[in-house]
Amino acid sequence: MNSFLFNVWLILVSSIACIQFVTNVFSDYVRLTTVDMLFGIQIKYMRFYEWFYENNVFEIAFLVLTFSFRFNDF
Repeated sequence: MNSFLFNVWLILVSSIACIQFVTNVFSDYVRLTTVDMLFGIQIKYMRFYEWFYENNVFEIAFLVLTFSFRFNDF
């Protein structure tokens, strides 16, 4: 049960960063969609998340988690 909950936690943590990363990369394709309105307008300009978006914290965390899990397999 502990490993199952840990894996679910990893998926939940990385899914938000992954969606935000894809939204920024494919900004032309997600224009005028719900995801663009959520990440591009509503969350980006909230006072708490403003610093995170200015410094690309979510994208950096996504890349760090991706590479750290990739190189831990060896």
